[in-house]
Amino acid sequence: MEDDIETPPSTSPAPSRPNSTRGAKAARYKFPNREVHWKYIGMITGFLFAALLSALGHYRLVRYLDGKLTDEVYLTQSEVSAISILFTTLFKAALTASIGTCFAQHLWFVLSEKATSLSTIDKLFALRTNILALCHLRSILRAPLLFLMALLVWCLGFATIYPPGALIVTFEANTFTENYNMSVMNPPIPQNLDLAANDTFPTLSDDPLITLEADNQGPRSRQFWYKAPKQSLVNIAQSIITNNQVFRLLVQPGENSTFRLQFRAPQYKCTVSRYNGSIPLEYRTQGNTDETDDALTGLVFVSEWNAISHLYSVIQHRIGNYTVQRSQQNTTSYEAFVETTEQSCHPTSVLYAVEVTFPRGIQTIQHSLSDARSLPKQKDLYDGLQGSLGISLVLPPESQALEEWRQKMLTALPISNEWALLDALGSSLEGSFYEDSPRPYPDECRKRQNSKNDTDISDCWGWGSIKPYNPANNSGKF
Repeated sequence: MEDDIETPPSTSPAPSRPNSTRGAKAARYKFPNREVHWKYIGMITGFLFAALLSALGHYRLVRYLDGKLTDEVYLTQSEVSAISILFTTLFKAALTASIGTCFAQHLWFVLSEKATSLSTIDKLFALRTNILALCHLRSILRAPLLFLMALLVWCLGFATIYPPGALIVTFEANTFTENYNMSVMNPPIPQNLDLAANDTFPTLSDDPLITLEADNQGPRSRQFWYKAPKQSLVNIAQSIITNNQVFRLLVQPGENSTFRLQFRAPQYKCTVSRYNGSIPLEYRTQGNTDETDDALTGLVFVSEWNAISHLYSVIQHRIGNYTVQRSQQNTTSYEAFVETTEQSCHPTSVLYAVEVTFPRGIQTIQHSLSDARSLPKQKDLYDGLQGSLGISLVLPPESQALEEWRQKMLTALPISNEWALLDALGSSLEGSFYEDSPRPYPDECRKRQNSKNDTDISDCWGWGSIKPYNPANNSGKF
């Protein structure tokens, strides 16, 4: 045999050389030698390098996205998943091609190394397509490296399932601080604020700082005088009363955000007293001849606000029996006996610690109170008799007078904000309510025996009850 070409045996009855028969027998079992071409090496190395690049790209992608906020990433979730699947598919395809080429070359090497049974050859070829072939012990012992390559290819298919699914968005609690312009109570007064000049400062009241020009009433001066709450604050108070809920802040920092405020504000301390008394009733007519529409009316609910003393009171009357007094001059008066419940409230100044949160974008407010103090009234802070002059500073000021003025302003400005809150809410709560009852029938009243001063007094009952009018049973109404 020369140049890997098998020469057929001689047909002569006797061999020409003694060794020719043995050479022919040996040639039947020998596969032709194949040179490993450089293209195979380049193919295996190229696919392996492409797989490594795909794995590196996938790693860098996951590393970049790990722990990032979704708002900070310019890729959407679907785009991230698509890129991840692309990297995974390239990695699997390139590595499978590289190992598959090695598998084929090594399989031919194993088969050409020595004689192998047909069943073992069949098992070796089935390693790539039948996972049960990996359990064939004789194939493992015959070609352990081939077994490892087949096992790696099988594991590669399972391994590539997980990376795309691992790229998910998780919700984690993150705490960070950002600057926002929010509404606050009693902001600190800047040190460089010239309160003696025309500098202004945000307050909840209407123009408490004014400059009075010189006239025959006095010299030019700077004056602090609380007048009334701002209309915007009154509107907020009315909105709270109407909607029965806390006013929603106009600026929302974002979902799941939190900010805290600490300020002094008023709080009511109320006392309740009950006692018996009487109130006058009025006769109300509808202006027509049908007396069935006439009724008695009484003031049963009064809500009052005193802007000077900052006191709020609620008086509620529960009418029981009532009397009808008729004089000889044909005048009639009505008086009701009532059980009165009076609630009197006076303000105190407390320190509020407010925490405003926005879970899922919904405003939630929690607060705590501490350091309760008595709230000064206007006459306690103002100059002059009964505080009629406010707090004044003669211009141009002396240094000592200017310092005293500034200290008074540091006290008066926050307190005036508390006055404004009280006035905005208290003035919106003022009101009254009258209760009506049909004019009594004679059988609902009983005349007293001890009537005096030529006046007939009858005690009546059944306030608020509506009884059908029956002329046959009643001669008329009182």
